[in-house]
Amino acid sequence: MLRTQQGITMGTYNKILSHLNRYFRYLFTHQLIKDYPTLTLHGQAINPRQRISTKWLQQLDTILQDDHVHYYTRLTLLLSKHGFTVGEFLQPGFYRVLEQLKVTDPVEQAFLRQYHDFIRPRQALQNSADLFLKQRYQPDAPQLTNAGLHKYLRGDQDYLGFHLAPKYLHQSYVLTELAKHRDLSDGELMDHLKLDPASLLYYQRLLLKLQ
Repeated sequence: MLRTQQGITMGTYNKILSHLNRYFRYLFTHQLIKDYPTLTLHGQAINPRQRISTKWLQQLDTILQDDHVHYYTRLTLLLSKHGFTVGEFLQPGFYRVLEQLKVTDPVEQAFLRQYHDFIRPRQALQNSADLFLKQRYQPDAPQLTNAGLHKYLRGDQDYLGFHLAPKYLHQSYVLTELAKHRDLSDGELMDHLKLDPASLLYYQRLLLKLQ
């Protein structure tokens, strides 16, 4: 019913089934029930390509102008489009890196101006120039954590209609760049995408599977 009527993802299906299994296992082991109704039900494998979507790269200008999407989500998409990983843009001091980024798209430029207006009160509150900051004053740890960012991303995921986990956004960026630059050598691709040989081979094989 959840799959057909509410359209839940396979990941959500597996999570719910796991909760049900845990619940009925408790009842069964404590002899509160005689049957184990979910014993024969198993989680379903998730196809990797369901997680990876490149459509957001074509829709980015529209998303950046959509005020229904949180600023943190929009900045995550913008930075992912420019090849940054979540491990990079959540680091303290990343704002210095962004200052050196040459952004030429007018929509992206306008969004960054709006973002600075949005984040300025939080920067003043936290006494920090960083770009991802907690809403409540925490002088010892003002930066938003990975888990904290995911809460914002999950809030926008259903609205946008694709997975917003930064690792999948980065994968879609890498795959798009590989498809765009087929004329480059492996060495040039590794320099361009900041990949080691094993990672480059992984993405090259993944691109072949998804085509």
